[in-house]
Amino acid sequence: MADERHGINLPPPPDRATRRSRRWVVVLVIAAVLVGLALVGTVVFTGPEPDDQAGPQVLLDEDFEGQGPYEFVEEEDAFIRLDVSDGVYDIFIKDASLGQPVTHTFIGEFEAIRFEATVTQTTRAGFTTFFSIGCWDGTTMYGLTLTSDRWLFMSQVEMDSVGRSLLEGPIHHPAVRAAGQANTVRIDCASASGGRPAAISGWVNGTPILTHEVPNGPASFERVGFLIKTVGDGTEFRVDDVTAFASRFAAPTVVPPDDLPWGSTPQRFERFGIGFSFPPDWVILDGESPDSFSVGPKPGINWVKIAQGPIPFSVTSPRDVRKLLQDFGGRIVSGPAPVEIAGLPAYRVSIRDIELKDGQIVDAELLLFFFRPDTLHLLVCQYKPSARADVLAAWSMARATFHA
Repeated sequence: MADERHGINLPPPPDRATRRSRRWVVVLVIAAVLVGLALVGTVVFTGPEPDDQAGPQVLLDEDFEGQGPYEFVEEEDAFIRLDVSDGVYDIFIKDASLGQPVTHTFIGEFEAIRFEATVTQTTRAGFTTFFSIGCWDGTTMYGLTLTSDRWLFMSQVEMDSVGRSLLEGPIHHPAVRAAGQANTVRIDCASASGGRPAAISGWVNGTPILTHEVPNGPASFERVGFLIKTVGDGTEFRVDDVTAFASRFAAPTVVPPDDLPWGSTPQRFERFGIGFSFPPDWVILDGESPDSFSVGPKPGINWVKIAQGPIPFSVTSPRDVRKLLQDFGGRIVSGPAPVEIAGLPAYRVSIRDIELKDGQIVDAELLLFFFRPDTLHLLVCQYKPSARADVLAAWSMARATFHA
């Protein structure tokens, strides 16, 4: 049974002075993209009502095999396409202007639910995407959200009263695999009971990452599902192995990011046919502008960036490149030298002693591409001398994997 479609606008989260600068970048993006939620695709579970049996009660077990019908709806409208293909549930965001909940409603209510699914973001978009898994108490969702650049946060969303509050995070965690790889995401939702407070816990790939007690929390839950929001159109998620159990699980001991290795699989940037890879432990510093995208080991002045913009004159020689860079600052110590990157002609330039507005001195390596008329594409790294080795290693990865 499909829910009535409607939209709501959510305000930014309340100020929390303990959040550091990069976390607030993520929080502000969260506030910007969770604008307008359209309820779609709720189906009623026709299984058993709550009982008092010992051990976990299976509420939902869907692997999307066979001919259906399935426990989640297949439908399409102007905003989203939901269908099953090759044994997985395909969620394709056609129009990103509205957030899209896709939920499953049980017959009856439960004091505690464990909800789990395996999700893969198949498109490696050059913009932030949010995939949430959650439990509903009426119109309130308690959710664990996974972003495309491996951040996690936990929030409470009021669907009908235009409200949202950040409960835990954001946190950048190596348990989360990069876009393009499967992540098994789990949320444990428990109501207040027997003197115990309501609690929400979030897991990724078997690792407990976030947990939060909810004062005056919910008395029960009757719905589970997903909430998807992206900055741009055309993002696809594939969901499989969806399970839900009615049982209260003990609050876990969370595993901090420093206790796990980041692994060796690089992250990937793709936008408008241009892409490159960057280290698995780096974060997106600026990924929302249509004209630039930057990544770094942490917020600061050490980064790798791709940018594009118009050029005021035709560039046909190293002399033209020097003229183009005359306001860049610093001193050119190498180049402009003609090179070929990914089969494309470019100019490479090394610049030293660039003075930033705050007085700090940095160095830079640049690749300038002119493969589109009247447009400069710039792949550049900037670093303090103390970060030279790490940034140049990321710069080498970006150059080796660049394509356009």
